[in-house]
Amino acid sequence: MANAGHEVSNHGWAHRSVTRLNPEELRHEVAYNDTLIYRHTGVFPRTFCYPGNAKNDSVIAVIEKGRIGTRTFQFSLGSKSTRKNLEKRVDQWLANGEWAVAMTHGINYGYDAFRNADVFWEHLNHVKAREDSLWVGTFRDVAAYTKAQKALNYTVTSTSKGFTVTPHLSLDETLFRVPLTGVIEQANLKKIAVRQGGKRLKVRILPDKALFTFDPYGGPIDVVLTREKL
Repeated sequence: MANAGHEVSNHGWAHRSVTRLNPEELRHEVAYNDTLIYRHTGVFPRTFCYPGNAKNDSVIAVIEKGRIGTRTFQFSLGSKSTRKNLEKRVDQWLANGEWAVAMTHGINYGYDAFRNADVFWEHLNHVKAREDSLWVGTFRDVAAYTKAQKALNYTVTSTSKGFTVTPHLSLDETLFRVPLTGVIEQANLKKIAVRQGGKRLKVRILPDKALFTFDPYGGPIDVVLTREKL
């Protein structure tokens, strides 16, 4: 699964409630599972999902050290899910610009399994059909993106043909080096060229803006604009 691109996150070694553990028990519950996941996948887990969703400020502070993020909110996908209420959730996420973290246990059988597994597969198809508006990623990637996006600062300098954007991100580069999306809010763009580190970046031009993906640690971004004549 890890080789196929799936994230194997840490959920605790014995699924113990971390809020009831002493410091040594907490360290073992988390670190031992980190070690085993790394040993079997070759990828050290940088996220954590709290067993039983039990958490408090103290354990969050301990567990989040050296991690990209931990799961502090989620919604259940399971026995109470229907096609109608899941479609309503998707519409709400889109309308409110929210992130959603799914928590699923059994699909065909097991704890909180779907009463009809077709509901689950139909939900995935419903989301897939909206991939032009929704981004579905691993918890690690989404957590890294949202934190980097919020922490990013940048400066803009005018040039003869456009401008240069210099991004500044103070987060740990080994954890948070993820591509971010740049947005240039400018209508009637005929052509735009964006370069970073000597490489031309792919740009998507929309009626009122242009989008491109950049490296927050990759240095200055040079933008050259050509506007349509009205």
